Amino acid sequence: MRCLAAVLVCVACTTPGSDGPRVAKAPLSNAAPAAVAPPPTVVPRFPLPPEQHEPWDGDPRLPAALVDAARTLFEQGFADPRGCEYREIELAVGSVWSGGAGTVRVHGFVIPGQPYAVAWNGLVYPVPKVGAKVDLAADVVGLLGNRTPKRRLHLASEEGDSVTLGIRVETVVLLARFGEGELADQMWRATGYDLKQAPDPYGVLATEWVWRIFDRALTAHMRGAHPLALESLQLLAAVQPLVEAVAAHRGFAGSEPGKPYLDFLEPVPALFADEQRRAARGVHAPLPGAAALAQLPEADRVATLIDHLDEVAARQWGQPGGVDLSRDPIVDALIQIGAPAVEPLIEVVASDQRLTRSVHFWRDFAHERSPLGVHEAACTALEAILETSFFEAASTGDDLSGRGPAGRAEVAGKIRAYWAKWKSVPIEERWYRVLADDQAKPEDWLEAAEKITRIDLRPSSMEGSGQVTKTVAVPWDMRGEPLRAHTAPSVTDLIEKRIASVDLDKACAFALVLFNWDRAVGRPALDEQLRRAMRASGTTQKHARVIQEITESRLDAGDFAIIDTYAAWVENVQPLHRADYPEVLILETMARSPLRPAVVKAAEHLFRDGSPWLPLLVNAKVDRRPLGELLEHNLIFVPAFNKHVVKMFADKRRVGEVEVGEEDNFSVSTIDGGGLSSSIIGAPPNVPPAGTKRVVRMADWYAWTIAHNHENAPRFELFWSDAQRDAALPAIVAWVRDQVARP
Repeated sequence: MRCLAAVLVCVACTTPGSDGPRVAKAPLSNAAPAAVAPPPTVVPRFPLPPEQHEPWDGDPRLPAALVDAARTLFEQGFADPRGCEYREIELAVGSVWSGGAGTVRVHGFVIPGQPYAVAWNGLVYPVPKVGAKVDLAADVVGLLGNRTPKRRLHLASEEGDSVTLGIRVETVVLLARFGEGELADQMWRATGYDLKQAPDPYGVLATEWVWRIFDRALTAHMRGAHPLALESLQLLAAVQPLVEAVAAHRGFAGSEPGKPYLDFLEPVPALFADEQRRAARGVHAPLPGAAALAQLPEADRVATLIDHLDEVAARQWGQPGGVDLSRDPIVDALIQIGAPAVEPLIEVVASDQRLTRSVHFWRDFAHERSPLGVHEAACTALEAILETSFFEAASTGDDLSGRGPAGRAEVAGKIRAYWAKWKSVPIEERWYRVLADDQAKPEDWLEAAEKITRIDLRPSSMEGSGQVTKTVAVPWDMRGEPLRAHTAPSVTDLIEKRIASVDLDKACAFALVLFNWDRAVGRPALDEQLRRAMRASGTTQKHARVIQEITESRLDAGDFAIIDTYAAWVENVQPLHRADYPEVLILETMARSPLRPAVVKAAEHLFRDGSPWLPLLVNAKVDRRPLGELLEHNLIFVPAFNKHVVKMFADKRRVGEVEVGEEDNFSVSTIDGGGLSSSIIGAPPNVPPAGTKRVVRMADWYAWTIAHNHENAPRFELFWSDAQRDAALPAIVAWVRDQVARP
């Protein structure tokens, strides 16, 4: 096995780290390594550590499987710390969140006579500043003595964390290779790695290492550190086939049949090609300022902006979430130009192979990353200019760049066809004609109707991004206002016609649009659809979302009597099964008018003793979801719910456990089978040491949930002692009582 790896050891050193192995029951002996572009020659390679290829006997204190996996990894290029000095160093690291470089002061293994060092993730880094020698044993003993040992496998942490000494399997490997067998043994025990569960540590180590190389290449690309990006990509090109071959030989499988083991490297060829293109081009001339751009002829302005689409650097805002490319200044400038930019942008969508500096990801702790192409930025601009969506993400991690050439070609074809049909027609007129077209699909009618009554329409190619469209209550602000001139048929006539020809949920949506467009005609139409939805739902939540939306819309318009109709329905609604997603907003609407007699009556029935809605936190064996969300908003304004909450403050049943962790955080597990982690904000006093566990009582859970979701509520912490929590309960009880009928 080691001979297989040894033939290709003349590679530079650098390493990543995270997410664990995918173990196959049968080896993928016929799995071919993914194709990788050949290494370019545009930058010099980083130096090898001085003893990278020297023999190593391993360490008898460590498991043989770990030593064997480590030896293979070092032969493949995992950076060897032997012959280096352990010193203070400064490193530039990247972040997929910010895209910017940060400098971290850490300890690492400095290569003699070279401004380079081996970091704790096993990668060689340029070192702009080297400090004093450091006692390695003191570092490790201090880490193990002052922190609760925590398993850090299968976690794609950020680069700044990975270069720091941590309780990880790769730390064990580096310590052992450096000759610190006793420290390596202590670190191995602290990791909690279970050889029975994963008997071959090669999967963990190799995946972590290769992912670190990929992550470093990607974040370097994001911030424009092109020599570092190319160095990392060259290393990937050499290492990926080695790891794929060994993974197949050892029986590790890809996440999907027929896929390579390192399937998260799918974007690497495009990233490599883009970095080579940038290196060959040299420094990109900066984008002219707004004043200078404005002086250019329109066609030149469009061309200049398109030339700089590879400098688009919008960042992801959350997880799961999207990258709102429309907010990037370059994309926004193209949107402002409008129709004259459409045809050049279509060509970008169809054929431009460049990448932006933006990256999309499902979760930062997962390996998958999607560098976004300039074609996605162009598509975003086109969707904003044309106010039409041409691509729909299938999930929170989906984007157009990840759909490959076929996905791009399909979207480009849709845009071309749309522009050929509509380019000579004013945009509001387009919507009217779609709404009037009896051959169009119901979803197209609804989309056109909603556009007519909305403002600020900017679609996006990703879920969770794009500028939110807002329904307005005053007719003269509506985008479709010019269409009021149409009388045969009018917009009102067309919407009424569509209501009669679609299913109930769409009919409700059309009625909401009609209510915004024409109050006089829309009010009775909305009431009729509300009655239909309530009849069809009965005591279930089948159409709960549209019932809530219609009720809220009527309340927003000042039609307060509608809440009596709503209360009569919601009084008999049953909670959902555990496998279903609860529509807690349907109860939240009661807080809009908490003292209205119909609402008081409904709430007293829903929150009575023995109600299926109570208690909010239930045992995992009960076939109902926990409903803690009801504590997070304004339902405490409703007297019957408020009374229930106050009563639960006296309930001292054990419902879970809280454990204080390291680095100002704690974790909570509850009887519903769920769990969560939370940070201790502001490093407050009375935080017990890491590893401290407390019993969580029902009263504690109610109090903590309210305290952490209402800005003015008294403070309450689960990690406090019983005595501290008991002392804090009276204040939160008084605060909750004071919330009755507050709105």
